[in-house]
Amino acid sequence: MSTERMTGAASTSAGRHIEGTAVTRIPNLPTWTLFGGLIVIDVALQPGLLSLVQVGYFVQGAFTIILVAAAQTFAIMVRGLDLSVAGTMALGNVLAASWLSSAGLGHIWSVPVILLIGAAIGGFNGLLIAYASVQPVMATLASWTAVGGFALLVMPVPGGVVPPGFTAMFTTELLGIPVSFLWLGGLILLWRLLYRSRLGLQLRAVGGDDRRAALNGVPVRNIVLMAYTLSGLLAAAAGLYLAATTSGGDATIGYAYLLPSIAAVVVGGTALSGGKGGIGLTVAGAFVLSVLADIITALAFAPNVAIVASSALLLVVVGMRQFAERRKGHRSWQT
Repeated sequence: MSTERMTGAASTSAGRHIEGTAVTRIPNLPTWTLFGGLIVIDVALQPGLLSLVQVGYFVQGAFTIILVAAAQTFAIMVRGLDLSVAGTMALGNVLAASWLSSAGLGHIWSVPVILLIGAAIGGFNGLLIAYASVQPVMATLASWTAVGGFALLVMPVPGGVVPPGFTAMFTTELLGIPVSFLWLGGLILLWRLLYRSRLGLQLRAVGGDDRRAALNGVPVRNIVLMAYTLSGLLAAAAGLYLAATTSGGDATIGYAYLLPSIAAVVVGGTALSGGKGGIGLTVAGAFVLSVLADIITALAFAPNVAIVASSALLLVVVGMRQFAERRKGHRSWQT
């Protein structure tokens, strides 16, 4: 049997072990229930939100958080954390606002370049973590500082120009349907394809138990490297998307999205212990945070109240899950 076939069989075996574990699929019913309750409150405050156009605007506004939280999801799935998503997002944002021409789409080539830069930043983090054994928090904090500083060099003050044609790709309607729905559907579809692929199985296997995954032939270091590379790619995509929807760039914008990127993952149901969850759950968590912020705006509270509310929600969710895990462990011990 060839090495490739042995590795494939081993990774499939590891994936089946993960899939068969009772705690693998974290039910997202509580998250969607919370989302539904917040929607009821929001609609009661703003009845006009029920129109298709308004829902499209809501998805459009939430999609930046969804992208940066999706980036964070990959790092958390392998039991890590990526603080550099804030810097990578900011760099992608200012590069898009600086490179894209205001005259049509003459510089559209810069889009894949920006995405590759984001992937390279994430890959560098992955090398430090997987091969140099640097703690994820320290590695990504250093990257955040360096990349954020470079973003400030590119654009010291907010500005730049994004062509209307590029903006229209994310803000218009297609056949009467807000294009934001299509981008969201595309992201979820790509995640489902990845989830069922060998790479998806290996990501969950490494996050669940990296030693067992290694014994089953999974290239653990390479998978961690890939997870952070994807994290950097999606963080840069979030910066690009934000530049398109705001028609400008800001080197400090990443700070506002760091906490939500973590909160959306945790509130959605992806486990900080790794190996469980995914982008589908993260989307639910991002919607919860977005509706919560919308309610706070509707009540005319200061914008900073949304940060406090998100932090409080994060603490409550983490506390509830810790309590549930302890109860489960106590019952198992009694049994």
